[in-house]
Amino acid sequence: MDPATETDGELVRRAREGSSPALRALIERHESAVTGFLARRLPAGLRRKVAPEDILQEVWLVANSRLAEFEDRGDGAFRAWVMRIAEFKLREAIRAYLGTRKRADVREVSRGGRPDTAAFRADDPSPSQVAQGNELRDAAARAMATLPPDYREILRLVQVEGLTLKVAAERMDRSHDATKKLYGRALARFATLLGQK
Repeated sequence: MDPATETDGELVRRAREGSSPALRALIERHESAVTGFLARRLPAGLRRKVAPEDILQEVWLVANSRLAEFEDRGDGAFRAWVMRIAEFKLREAIRAYLGTRKRADVREVSRGGRPDTAAFRADDPSPSQVAQGNELRDAAARAMATLPPDYREILRLVQVEGLTLKVAAERMDRSHDATKKLYGRALARFATLLGQK
């Protein structure tokens, strides 16, 4: 079965059954739209701390762990569902990196140049949110440790160093297309491992 000809709903059904190629196809199909959404919405002050690709990784981890909750309501339903997750993870990143700081980056500008502070919440994360974050970090570290070396390397270059896929391809001495496929496979495998935590 060719994933390129399958609907999102068919791919989701197979991904729920444990098909890594189906999950990879879903990620590759919607990755650029979700990345673009995150890049447009990410506040400038936050970009020094987190890249859209960092949030993207969390979006796919959440989507993979919650595939059972997705309701297929026809064409475009999966993308809309993933975009809602992306919006939630973006808000979470804004709260984590800007909302809880005593001297947030956005405050270090002149009064007239200050962005609308109503966009940022000042609530501290709850103890359960902190615990969940720690648990997720530990599970992610364990999942990364079990990945093949080339999967770890592409995730490190893109997610940790913040390189584009083009630059990562040059660094790994691979074609852009091969690197993009490797990145998709690495993300899918990472998400599967994380789901087994």
